[in-house]
Amino acid sequence: WNLPEFFAVVGADMDSGVLFGEGDLTYHQPMLIGVDYLVRGHIASVERKRGSRAGVFDLVTLHLELVDPDNILIVVSDETYVFPRTAEAAS
Repeated sequence: WNLPEFFAVVGADMDSGVLFGEGDLTYHQPMLIGVDYLVRGHIASVERKRGSRAGVFDLVTLHLELVDPDNILIVVSDETYVFPRTAEAAS
C-alpha cells in the first residue's frame, strides 16, 4: 500500500487530519547502501477512543518488517496513527 491506499482501507483520506502518534524501530541488522529491501506488514490493531477535547478517534497500529533479499529481518517498525472520526462515522 501507499499512504492514500492505507488511509482508504481505514476509512479516511489524506485531508482528514490524520496524525502520526508514535513509533518504535528495532534494528536487527545494519541497513546497507545499495541493497534492495522488501517491506511487508499488516494492521496490528485498531482501537477506538473518545477524548473530551479531541472527540472520537481511532488509533491504528501498523507492524512493518524490512527484510533483505535473503529474507533476513533487518528492521521492525511499529507505527501508530491517529484517525479523527466525525460524529457520523463514530456512531
